[in-house]
Amino acid sequence: MTGSSKIFERRNHYDYVYLSDLLRNMSNYISKKILMLRG
Repeated sequence: MTGSSKIFERRNHYDYVYLSDLLRNMSNYISKKILMLRG
């Protein structure tokens, strides 16, 4: 029981890291697009 919950927590942590990376990349991409449109 405890082992499976540990694995679940670890997977959630990886999902969180992946989502935060995705959001960071998207915001960088959008800001670059805005700079290109302005310039």
